[in-house]
Parts: sequence; structure tokens; C-alpha cells
Amino acid sequence: MFDENRRDVLRGAAAIAVQSLLAGTLPALGVAAPAQPDAGTRTLTAVPPRERLLLDFGWKFFPGHGCDPLRDLGFDASQSDFSKTGAFEFATEKFDDSGWRSLNLPHDWAVELPFVRDETLQSHGYKPLGRKYPDTSVGWYRRGFDIPANDSGRRIVLGKFA
Repeated sequence: MFDENRRDVLRGAAAIAVQSLLAGTLPALGVAAPAQPDAGTRTLTAVPPRERLLLDFGWKFFPGHGCDPLRDLGFDASQSDFSKTGAFEFATEKFDDSGWRSLNLPHDWAVELPFVRDETLQSHGYKPLGRKYPDTSVGWYRRGFDIPANDSGRRIVLGKFA
């Protein structure tokens, strides 16, 4: 069983990056060894700094439904048609999200739910989540953003940065 935690993985990745940097094998990060080694000197190629943009603002939220496709953007309870690829209408620019609630991140719709006296919900803070509560167990978030033409062909990563 793989018994590593996130910190161990990051520490290992940092060690590999440093080792690769010293060996001159990180051209993807803008660090390259000289084409012809020159008595132990290395040439570092400058690259533009990474640009980090905050995407916490301008989100839309829609409370879905765990069992009723008509109240959950057409998905059924198994959500067997959902995957990371595909032409989802709600993921297109033309989709009308005017009925969705505007909000900023961080957001957790479960915090807004009422408390329910149900001991099976103790691990959820007594909030009505899970198969037994389909009205409050699915939520959809949506946000559009523009990618400038001069970023065409560049590697773009969306993710949480500390």
C-alpha cells in the first residue's frame, strides 16, 4: 500500500527538481545546461516569471438534486454520463446562468444548510448531505475566464496555490 502523504510527495518532488537542476536537465522550467560544456560553467536561460491570477471572484452556484434530473442540469442519480470530457451545455459560453447565484470563493453550500437531528449525519456536522437528502447533496459551480491570444500554445494550469 502506498503510505505517503502530500508533504512527503512534495518533499520528494523538490529533491528531484534540485537534483535535475544541478544536472542541467530542466529545460521545461527554463533552466538548461550549455550546449557545449565549458569547463564546468552552466548557462541559465531566463524565462518570464509565472503569472498567478486569483480566480476567487465572479463564480456562479446552482444547487442541484441527487435524484431528479430536471432539477440537476439533466443528470441522473448515478451521474453515469458525467466525465471530465464532453460537450456539457452548462460548460459553454452560451449557457444561460442568469438563474444561478453569484458568489465568491471560498464557498461551501453545506454551511448554509440547516442542522438536522439525524445521528447518521454526525460526520457531516448534522447537515443534510448524502443519498438520504438528495435536495441538498449536489451543488454546481461555474466561472468563465478569458485566455489571451498571446498565451496560445503555453502551458496553463488551474489549481490551488499556497
